[in-house]
Amino acid sequence: MRVLRFEPPPALALTGPEEFVVGAWWPPEVGVELRLSGCEHLDCLQGPNWALVASPHPTQERSLIHARHDAAVAFRGYVTTPPLHGWSPGDEVLAHWLDSPPVVPDGVFATIRIADEGKRLELITDVLGMGSMYVRRDGALVLFASSPRYLRMPQDEADLLCWRKQ
Repeated sequence: MRVLRFEPPPALALTGPEEFVVGAWWPPEVGVELRLSGCEHLDCLQGPNWALVASPHPTQERSLIHARHDAAVAFRGYVTTPPLHGWSPGDEVLAHWLDSPPVVPDGVFATIRIADEGKRLELITDVLGMGSMYVRRDGALVLFASSPRYLRMPQDEADLLCWRKQ
């Protein structure tokens, strides 16, 4: 059994509010134990083979992540038809992305859709890719986040060549 731990970076507390989504998904037959820590003030949802973590709404009334019995959605950004924003009520977000998903939605967004009782993962972004969602695979495990810093693992080493100034 593989153990996966998520701890928000310490910089989050120092930089103030940040709108973000982080998640993990793995095939149901793969054994993963997920441990979420440091999430007391974050929105967290978890299923048998997936987890979603998001920044909370400033008033704690809405969330960027939503779930119902067989599916979950993380939605950050907006679509224009029908008008829907990441902070829209959860029932509207779930209905839009699960019940009648648009073929080519207009807007600037990144959406994660977990469907078919967790068996299917879909990462959907706007046509131009302006709504960012970064993905990292580690074997059968798929990690995704709205910022690449949330995908860093302890064994990672800095690529100093990428850091050089042009």
